[in-house]
Amino acid sequence: MEVINYFSQELFKQNSLFLRRFNILIDDSIFPMLLSSNDFIPEFSEDGYPILTTTSSSGTLTLASSISPLEEANNLVKDIKVSCNKLNVVGFGLGYHIEQIYMKISPNDLLKVYEPNLTLFLHTIALRDFSYLFSAKNFSLQLIKNEQIISTLEELSKDFDSGIDTFFHLPSIKSIKLPETRELIEEFYITYSTTKKFKDQIKNNIKENTKFIKKCKPVSLLFSTFQNTPAIIIAAGPSLDKNIKLLKGLESKIVLIAVDSALKICLDMQIKPNFVISSDPYENIPKLFFEGINSNIPLICMHYSAPKLIENYKGDKYIAFNDNSINSQAILETGETVVIAATDFAYKIGCNPIIFIGLDLCFPSELSHAKGCPVSKPVIPYTGSRIVESYDGKTITTTVAFYMMKKSLERYINKKLNEITFIDSTEGGVKIEGTKTIPLSETIENILKCKANNPYEINTREITS
Repeated sequence: MEVINYFSQELFKQNSLFLRRFNILIDDSIFPMLLSSNDFIPEFSEDGYPILTTTSSSGTLTLASSISPLEEANNLVKDIKVSCNKLNVVGFGLGYHIEQIYMKISPNDLLKVYEPNLTLFLHTIALRDFSYLFSAKNFSLQLIKNEQIISTLEELSKDFDSGIDTFFHLPSIKSIKLPETRELIEEFYITYSTTKKFKDQIKNNIKENTKFIKKCKPVSLLFSTFQNTPAIIIAAGPSLDKNIKLLKGLESKIVLIAVDSALKICLDMQIKPNFVISSDPYENIPKLFFEGINSNIPLICMHYSAPKLIENYKGDKYIAFNDNSINSQAILETGETVVIAATDFAYKIGCNPIIFIGLDLCFPSELSHAKGCPVSKPVIPYTGSRIVESYDGKTITTTVAFYMMKKSLERYINKKLNEITFIDSTEGGVKIEGTKTIPLSETIENILKCKANNPYEINTREITS
């Protein structure tokens, strides 16, 4: 392919003509704006191919290798396989990886590319010739507007359920300037990658669990049974060490919901949660968090949870689903963290307010989790890749994974704010938007004052029997 010296109006017009077959209409008057724009700076790689550099949330970003874009693209896509005669790609970038993928597919396969960064795309088509690709019958391109992001991700999710894979070009995604759009796609990518990694295990879990689920109760039996009762969701972040002792003796006054990683911590402190919830499919969950536990605490788990957990747990077991096609009643919303499922459970059983503790979503201390958590370990020093507001109004760094968990939970909270009061009593970690930050001692004091006028006591055994 001929290398053009920086941006070419001729290339821009030529590529634009071929884009009309995708109902993409680009006005020629846009080209002069590219020349004066500093959004993407054109350069050449060491082997003479055009590349672009820009700034991202984590610093300078190069779209394609500054050494050899073709070699990088080939390495990126070498393991790609097409199933169901279709492959989706998110991120056109500079097109090098798209060309490499196109050479791998058969004439009967469809390559569908979604580009959420219009500015990047306009620079790209002024830099390289894509006429042969844009005219190919088995190639499709869609430019995604910001308001189309969620519906597009839903479409990709449906394709995944049908066996159609999606390749994510991460440099393209990182180059998106609008944080809301970039973070939605990054979050989807993390969830997608995790689900893909454990897809076979989830499928096997569901199949094996059919023989155990008959002996369990649907979680919907608990819905609306704790109307306007406060709930505390106990996560296992390092800050839990500060205030977990305050939960002693509250089981009859507040619904205590422990996530699986916090269960042993609670029991070691002689705190008996009203419920424990586990939403991950991993086969090591029973050994990590439930081994040696002989408890009658009701367990809330998913239909794809580890079979050994559902088979061997001694207490009452309630099954939840995240798929309306399997069970439209016993549905719990899940996400990047078990806290999402725990929050949705608290909401659906009628709890209000919903209080969080141990929800650091970062590493504020030398340990990854609270003391006594089976997976707690020393934290390797890190700088983090996201700077966010902390619980106390200052700033703190966190990882991309934790940041995505935070954003996912915040979106859930935002949907329920008109109905529910959310309180963050973690006393550390990141600030959760949509919550009131109140120390746990004060939160409990306020709840007990209200309880003085309403002496109703929680009896989980009576409700679950």
